[in-house]
Amino acid sequence: MKRRALAILILPALLFALSLPASAAGPYFHLDIQSGPEGHSARHHGDGSGHVSIDVPVSFVQALAALIPDGIHSGSRIVIDDHEIPPAQLRKIWREVRNLPEAKIATFEDREGRLTVSKAGGHLVFRATDPNGRGGEAVVRIPAPVVDALLSGDPGELDFSAAIDALARNGRGELVAVTEDRDTVRIWVDDREGR
Repeated sequence: MKRRALAILILPALLFALSLPASAAGPYFHLDIQSGPEGHSARHHGDGSGHVSIDVPVSFVQALAALIPDGIHSGSRIVIDDHEIPPAQLRKIWREVRNLPEAKIATFEDREGRLTVSKAGGHLVFRATDPNGRGGEAVVRIPAPVVDALLSGDPGELDFSAAIDALARNGRGELVAVTEDRDTVRIWVDDREGR
């Protein structure tokens, strides 16, 4: 039943995205995952290594988001360590952060790692590192206009559709980069259809 519902949501979005002329496709959303020895770029090996890459127009993601029921894509929850942060509190925090100069804002550290939050190049940047010297690092860069759009919803809601639209307009560049051991994950937006 879930597969049928998913197919009903995805098929119209796919048809819509495929019907767009190539020039109308606009920016592309890219996901690249490499896993295994020496970050192999081969598709799949018997040793557990592999490579997955996805390149879709952001317009496809927008079309897909438009099909998601309001209660899901305009949700009201961000949960950190089992603690929900209401949208009103997020808006208040963001207003203060938005007015700060570009710099490191905060660092949180415990035995599991270090998280640094900063503003740099018009982005809100989260950098998580492994304190045990294993070299793991995750960097998430969110363009400020995307945060603005996410927080533009009704008082008790976050507006994910507006955030996706803002990403289409303002999201060029690398958004996520994760390295751990010999595995990498990258998410970025640019104007190229492929690599």
